Amino acid sequence: MRDDRSCTGRMQHSYETRRRAVRAMLGGMSASAAAASVGVSPTSARRWLARYRADGWAGLRGRRPAPGRRALVEAIARFRAERDYPPSVRDLMEAAGFSSTSMVAYRLRACERDGLIVREAGLSRAITLTSAGRALAGLPPKPERATADDARRERAA
Repeated sequence: MRDDRSCTGRMQHSYETRRRAVRAMLGGMSASAAAASVGVSPTSARRWLARYRADGWAGLRGRRPAPGRRALVEAIARFRAERDYPPSVRDLMEAAGFSSTSMVAYRLRACERDGLIVREAGLSRAITLTSAGRALAGLPPKPERATADDARRERAA
């Protein structure tokens, strides 16, 4: 299988390349020699060996992509339903399965830009789902609240 570059510009090595390097290291070859035999850096070879030791051969397969905006919006909806107040960035990281708070912040900005959520500047827990966000999370539309103006209009009519 041909190695290729990802959209981030980093080299993506095939599963077989990773497996050959790890097998060589398990057979007693140094990380430098194993890396040279498959044309990668010793750092990559050591990282693959660590992934193998943690997760077996499956650890050398491609990583699952980070959760997307749907997972984030659903986590916001679940958290609000369970606790009756908005989640923090760390709460969302744990609830939606993100690897870091910076990834949650990135996805929150994307959701805000796409009109799925509204956040108030300067407040950490000020996250509200819009009608589009509620639809994405599978929630019914939020009922309109009656206002004092509505009552005045009804009396005047």
